[in-house]
Amino acid sequence: MTFDQRRRIIIRKKPLEQPQDLSAQTQSNALAPVGLQERQLADEAQQNARALESTQLGSVSPEAEELIRRAEEECRRAKVRYDELLVKLEDLRTRDKSIQRVFVEKYPTPNLTVVKKKLSELEAERSRILAGVGEIEASIQQAINELDSVISELEQVLFDKSVDLEYLYEARSSGKGDSQGPVAELEAECNRIRGEIARIMSLRGELTQKLEVLRNLPNSIYKFTTYGDLAPEYLKKLKESKPLDESKLQHAITRVVQDEQVPREYAILYLYKKLMSQKPT
Repeated sequence: MTFDQRRRIIIRKKPLEQPQDLSAQTQSNALAPVGLQERQLADEAQQNARALESTQLGSVSPEAEELIRRAEEECRRAKVRYDELLVKLEDLRTRDKSIQRVFVEKYPTPNLTVVKKKLSELEAERSRILAGVGEIEASIQQAINELDSVISELEQVLFDKSVDLEYLYEARSSGKGDSQGPVAELEAECNRIRGEIARIMSLRGELTQKLEVLRNLPNSIYKFTTYGDLAPEYLKKLKESKPLDESKLQHAITRVVQDEQVPREYAILYLYKKLMSQKPT
Protein backbone atom coordinates (compact mmCIF):
# COMPACT_ATOMS: atom_id res chain seq x y z
CA MET A 1 0.00 0.00 0.00
CA THR A 2 1.43 3.38 -0.97
CA PHE A 3 1.30 6.49 1.17
CA ASP A 4 -1.57 8.04 -0.86
CA GLN A 5 -3.73 4.93 -0.42
CA ARG A 6 -3.76 5.15 3.36
CA ARG A 7 -6.84 6.23 5.24
CA ARG A 8 -6.86 9.95 6.01
CA ILE A 9 -8.66 11.60 8.87
CA ILE A 10 -9.35 15.14 9.92
CA ILE A 11 -8.70 15.80 13.61
CA ARG A 12 -10.57 18.81 14.88
CA LYS A 13 -9.29 20.34 18.09
CA LYS A 14 -12.09 21.07 20.55
CA PRO A 15 -11.97 24.33 22.50
CA LEU A 16 -10.99 23.84 26.10
CA GLU A 17 -13.82 24.69 28.46
CA GLN A 18 -13.17 27.01 31.37
CA PRO A 19 -15.20 28.47 34.21
CA GLN A 20 -16.56 31.91 33.72
CA ASP A 21 -16.10 34.53 36.22
CA LEU A 22 -11.13 33.13 37.99
CA SER A 23 -7.47 33.84 36.27
CA ALA A 24 -4.77 32.25 35.96
CA GLN A 25 -3.56 29.13 34.91
CA THR A 26 -3.67 29.16 34.50
CA GLN A 27 -2.77 30.66 34.56
CA SER A 28 -0.99 34.24 32.43
CA ASN A 29 1.48 31.41 32.50
CA ALA A 30 2.54 32.10 36.07
CA LEU A 31 0.33 32.66 39.05
CA ALA A 32 0.42 36.17 40.51
CA PRO A 33 -1.36 37.63 43.52
CA VAL A 34 -3.24 40.22 41.50
CA GLY A 35 -5.59 39.62 38.55
CA LEU A 36 -5.30 35.84 38.58
CA GLN A 37 -8.60 35.31 36.83
CA GLU A 38 -8.30 37.97 34.17
CA ARG A 39 -4.86 36.87 33.00
CA GLN A 40 -5.79 33.18 33.08
CA LEU A 41 -8.95 33.72 31.03
CA ALA A 42 -7.05 35.84 28.50
CA ASP A 43 -4.46 33.09 28.03
CA GLU A 44 -7.14 30.42 27.72
CA ALA A 45 -9.05 32.47 25.15
CA GLN A 46 -5.95 32.68 22.97
CA GLN A 47 -5.40 28.94 23.29
CA ASN A 48 -9.00 28.20 22.39
CA ALA A 49 -8.83 30.43 19.33
CA ARG A 50 -5.84 28.47 18.09
CA ALA A 51 -7.50 25.16 18.94
CA LEU A 52 -10.55 25.97 16.83
CA GLU A 53 -8.48 25.62 13.68
CA SER A 54 -8.88 22.18 12.05
CA THR A 55 -5.59 20.34 11.74
CA GLN A 56 -5.37 17.87 8.90
CA LEU A 57 -2.91 15.17 9.72
CA GLY A 58 -1.94 12.40 7.40
CA SER A 59 -2.87 8.80 7.89
CA VAL A 60 -2.74 7.80 11.54
CA SER A 61 -3.80 4.63 13.28
CA PRO A 62 -7.08 4.33 15.18
CA GLU A 63 -4.93 4.02 18.29
CA ALA A 64 -3.37 7.41 17.59
CA GLU A 65 -6.79 8.93 16.97
CA GLU A 66 -7.95 7.62 20.36
CA LEU A 67 -4.79 8.95 22.04
CA ILE A 68 -5.49 12.43 20.72
CA ARG A 69 -9.14 12.34 21.81
CA ARG A 70 -8.21 11.12 25.29
CA ALA A 71 -5.43 13.68 25.68
CA GLU A 72 -7.77 16.53 24.74
CA GLU A 73 -10.32 15.37 27.31
CA GLU A 74 -7.69 15.04 30.05
CA CYS A 75 -6.37 18.53 29.27
CA ARG A 76 -9.87 19.98 29.43
CA ARG A 77 -10.58 18.40 32.81
CA ALA A 78 -7.21 19.43 34.22
CA LYS A 79 -7.61 23.04 33.11
CA VAL A 80 -11.12 23.28 34.55
CA ARG A 81 -9.94 22.01 37.92
CA TYR A 82 -6.96 24.38 37.89
CA ASP A 83 -9.23 27.33 37.07
CA GLU A 84 -11.55 26.37 39.92
CA LEU A 85 -8.57 26.49 42.26
CA LEU A 86 -7.67 29.96 41.01
CA VAL A 87 -11.23 31.08 41.74
CA LYS A 88 -10.80 29.99 45.36
CA LEU A 89 -7.44 31.74 45.69
CA GLU A 90 -8.79 34.97 44.23
CA ASP A 91 -11.83 34.80 46.49
CA LEU A 92 -9.62 34.44 49.58
CA ARG A 93 -7.60 37.46 48.50
CA THR A 94 -10.77 39.52 48.08
CA ARG A 95 -12.01 38.45 51.51
CA ASP A 96 -8.67 39.42 53.07
CA LYS A 97 -8.90 42.82 51.40
CA SER A 98 -12.38 43.31 52.90
CA ILE A 99 -11.16 42.43 56.39
CA GLN A 100 -8.24 44.83 56.17
CA ARG A 101 -10.36 47.68 54.86
CA VAL A 102 -13.08 47.30 57.47
CA PHE A 103 -10.53 47.09 60.27
CA VAL A 104 -8.55 50.17 59.31
CA GLU A 105 -11.32 52.38 57.91
CA LYS A 106 -14.59 51.40 59.58
CA TYR A 107 -13.86 49.69 62.87
CA PRO A 108 -13.69 52.31 65.65
CA THR A 109 -10.88 50.95 67.85
CA PRO A 110 -7.43 49.39 67.26
CA ASN A 111 -8.54 45.99 68.57
CA LEU A 112 -7.06 42.92 66.90
CA THR A 113 -9.27 40.45 68.75
CA VAL A 114 -12.14 40.77 66.29
CA VAL A 115 -9.72 40.49 63.38
CA LYS A 116 -8.15 37.26 64.58
CA LYS A 117 -11.39 35.32 64.25
CA LYS A 118 -11.71 36.25 60.59
CA LEU A 119 -8.04 35.49 60.00
CA SER A 120 -8.59 32.03 61.49
CA GLU A 121 -11.38 31.47 58.99
CA LEU A 122 -9.09 32.44 56.12
CA GLU A 123 -6.37 30.13 57.39
CA ALA A 124 -8.83 27.25 57.66
CA GLU A 125 -9.88 27.83 54.05
CA ARG A 126 -6.24 27.86 52.95
CA SER A 127 -5.79 24.48 54.63
CA ARG A 128 -8.85 23.10 52.84
CA ILE A 129 -7.51 24.33 49.50
CA LEU A 130 -4.11 22.75 50.09
CA ALA A 131 -5.76 19.47 51.06
CA GLY A 132 -7.35 19.28 47.61
CA VAL A 133 -4.29 20.28 45.58
CA GLY A 134 -3.03 16.69 45.30
CA GLU A 135 -6.02 15.65 43.17
CA ILE A 136 -5.50 18.59 40.83
CA GLU A 137 -1.80 17.74 40.52
CA ALA A 138 -2.72 14.16 39.61
CA SER A 139 -5.18 15.39 36.98
CA ILE A 140 -2.60 17.65 35.36
CA GLN A 141 0.07 14.95 35.48
CA GLN A 142 -2.32 12.54 33.76
CA ALA A 143 -2.96 15.11 31.04
CA ILE A 144 0.79 15.55 30.56
CA ASN A 145 1.23 11.80 30.27
CA GLU A 146 -1.50 11.64 27.62
CA LEU A 147 0.14 14.48 25.69
CA ASP A 148 3.46 12.65 25.81
CA SER A 149 1.80 9.63 24.23
CA VAL A 150 0.33 11.80 21.47
CA ILE A 151 3.68 13.45 20.80
CA SER A 152 5.36 10.08 20.57
CA GLU A 153 2.75 8.81 18.11
CA LEU A 154 2.87 11.92 15.94
CA GLU A 155 6.66 11.84 15.85
CA GLN A 156 6.43 8.29 14.53
CA VAL A 157 3.92 9.37 11.87
CA LEU A 158 6.19 12.26 10.93
CA PHE A 159 9.19 9.98 10.63
CA ASP A 160 7.30 7.51 8.43
CA LYS A 161 6.09 10.25 6.13
CA SER A 162 9.55 11.80 6.01
CA VAL A 163 10.89 8.45 4.83
CA ASP A 164 8.18 8.32 2.13
CA LEU A 165 9.06 11.86 1.15
CA GLU A 166 12.76 11.10 0.93
CA TYR A 167 11.96 8.10 -1.27
CA LEU A 168 10.02 10.36 -3.64
CA TYR A 169 12.88 12.83 -3.71
CA GLU A 170 15.23 10.02 -4.70
CA ALA A 171 12.79 8.72 -7.32
CA ARG A 172 12.37 12.17 -8.84
CA SER A 173 16.09 12.84 -8.92
CA SER A 174 16.67 9.54 -10.74
CA GLY A 175 13.97 10.33 -13.30
CA LYS A 176 11.58 7.58 -12.26
CA GLY A 177 8.30 9.22 -13.25
CA ASP A 178 6.64 12.51 -12.30
CA SER A 179 6.17 12.72 -8.54
CA GLN A 180 5.73 16.48 -8.21
CA GLY A 181 2.13 16.23 -6.98
CA PRO A 182 2.72 13.54 -4.31
CA VAL A 183 5.88 15.34 -3.16
CA ALA A 184 4.04 18.61 -2.58
CA GLU A 185 1.25 16.82 -0.76
CA LEU A 186 3.63 14.94 1.51
CA GLU A 187 5.64 18.09 2.23
CA ALA A 188 2.45 19.85 3.29
CA GLU A 189 1.42 16.93 5.50
CA CYS A 190 4.82 16.84 7.18
CA ASN A 191 4.62 20.56 7.89
CA ARG A 192 1.14 20.17 9.38
CA ILE A 193 2.31 17.36 11.63
CA ARG A 194 5.30 19.43 12.76
CA GLY A 195 2.92 22.26 13.59
CA GLU A 196 0.67 19.95 15.57
CA ILE A 197 3.61 18.55 17.52
CA ALA A 198 4.74 22.10 18.32
CA ARG A 199 1.23 23.03 19.49
CA ILE A 200 1.00 20.00 21.77
CA MET A 201 4.50 20.64 23.11
CA SER A 202 3.44 24.20 23.95
CA LEU A 203 0.34 22.94 25.73
CA ARG A 204 2.48 20.45 27.62
CA GLY A 205 4.77 23.27 28.73
CA GLU A 206 1.81 25.27 30.03
CA LEU A 207 0.52 22.29 32.01
CA THR A 208 4.00 21.66 33.40
CA GLN A 209 4.14 25.24 34.60
CA LYS A 210 0.76 24.88 36.30
CA LEU A 211 1.98 21.68 37.96
CA GLU A 212 5.01 23.54 39.32
CA VAL A 213 2.75 26.27 40.73
CA LEU A 214 0.66 23.65 42.53
CA ARG A 215 3.71 21.94 43.97
CA ASN A 216 4.96 25.26 45.36
CA LEU A 217 1.55 26.34 46.66
CA PRO A 218 2.14 25.31 50.30
CA ASN A 219 4.92 27.94 50.38
CA SER A 220 3.17 30.57 48.28
CA ILE A 221 -0.52 30.37 49.15
CA TYR A 222 -0.27 33.18 51.71
CA LYS A 223 1.18 35.51 49.08
CA PHE A 224 -1.50 34.62 46.56
CA THR A 225 -4.38 35.04 49.03
CA THR A 226 -3.28 38.16 50.91
CA TYR A 227 -4.09 41.68 49.81
CA GLY A 228 -0.81 43.57 49.96
CA ASP A 229 -1.62 47.06 48.71
CA LEU A 230 -3.48 48.59 51.65
CA ALA A 231 -0.83 48.24 54.39
CA PRO A 232 1.93 50.09 52.46
CA GLU A 233 -0.53 52.91 51.79
CA TYR A 234 -1.27 53.36 55.49
CA LEU A 235 2.35 52.91 56.48
CA LYS A 236 3.20 55.82 54.21
CA LYS A 237 0.43 57.92 55.78
CA LEU A 238 1.73 57.09 59.24
CA LYS A 239 5.27 58.16 58.37
CA GLU A 240 3.99 61.39 56.87
CA SER A 241 1.88 62.17 59.94
CA LYS A 242 4.19 61.13 62.75
CA PRO A 243 7.90 61.86 63.28
CA LEU A 244 8.86 58.23 63.77
CA ASP A 245 12.30 56.68 63.76
CA GLU A 246 12.36 54.09 60.95
CA SER A 247 14.21 51.43 62.92
CA LYS A 248 11.92 51.83 65.92
CA LEU A 249 8.85 51.68 63.67
CA GLN A 250 9.99 48.46 62.02
CA HIS A 251 10.78 47.01 65.43
CA ALA A 252 7.27 47.94 66.64
CA ILE A 253 5.73 46.21 63.60
CA THR A 254 7.73 43.07 64.26
CA ARG A 255 6.69 43.07 67.93
CA VAL A 256 3.01 43.26 67.01
CA VAL A 257 3.43 40.38 64.57
CA GLN A 258 5.09 38.25 67.23
CA ASP A 259 2.97 39.24 70.23
CA GLU A 260 -0.41 39.23 68.51
CA GLN A 261 0.33 36.42 66.02
CA VAL A 262 -1.08 38.37 63.08
CA PRO A 263 0.30 38.94 59.57
CA ARG A 264 2.54 41.94 58.96
CA GLU A 265 -0.19 43.72 56.99
CA TYR A 266 -2.47 43.73 60.01
CA ALA A 267 0.34 44.77 62.35
CA ILE A 268 0.89 47.86 60.20
CA LEU A 269 -2.81 48.72 60.12
CA TYR A 270 -3.02 48.20 63.88
CA LEU A 271 -0.11 50.55 64.57
CA TYR A 272 -1.59 53.12 62.23
CA LYS A 273 -4.90 53.12 64.08
CA LYS A 274 -3.23 53.10 67.49
CA LEU A 275 -0.67 55.86 66.85
CA MET A 276 -3.05 58.06 64.88
CA SER A 277 -5.61 57.87 67.68
CA GLN A 278 -3.11 59.13 70.25
CA LYS A 279 -3.49 62.77 71.11
CA PRO A 280 -0.34 64.90 70.82
CA THR A 281 1.28 65.66 74.17
